[in-house]
Amino acid sequence: MSIATLKSLFHRSKVSGDMNGLVSGYLIKKRIDALKPYVKNKKKICDIGCGIFRWQRLLASDTEYVGIDSLQSIVEYNSKYFKYNFFCLDIETDDIGGIGNEFDLIIMSAVIEHLRDPLAILKKLASILKRNGQIALTTPHPRGEIILNWGAPFKIFSNDKHTHNDLLDYEAIKKLAANADYRLLEYRRFLMGLNQVAVLAR
Repeated sequence: MSIATLKSLFHRSKVSGDMNGLVSGYLIKKRIDALKPYVKNKKKICDIGCGIFRWQRLLASDTEYVGIDSLQSIVEYNSKYFKYNFFCLDIETDDIGGIGNEFDLIIMSAVIEHLRDPLAILKKLASILKRNGQIALTTPHPRGEIILNWGAPFKIFSNDKHTHNDLLDYEAIKKLAANADYRLLEYRRFLMGLNQVAVLAR
């Protein structure tokens, strides 16, 4: 990756209000790339921790999309992206019954590692997921902790790393899924093994 590309990604991250690391924009793009196959052809999607909305070019014209984030500014998207619905909610403390149900897919990109009780949240999300619906998530691999620790002070990576409650590996994700009555359908690592994508199903 060239210096010019890195500078461009850093600039876009600052302008959009995303995470503040030098390569944050690049990491977000790679997470979206990892989730793309599961978004295609889904009719009803809920995006937990949606942040800056980045799915508009990837969603089918008839897809129902709901974005959830704790940032108050997220509600402004309702007028900007009038086809979709956005809610300012804290997934850990707020009731989610009003956002809809029978979702085909729930997206959780770089969210689960920030939760205090991911097991409780997975059980909570089951109430809005249709039968055989899926949760597609990404999360850093524990082996990336050393790199995150090294890069955050230099603003190479986002300094939100300190809000990680726990980093899960394959066995931990599989156990968490089973305890929440989900099946682990797919799992793979990306970004040189430092990140993971997992798909859970009811």
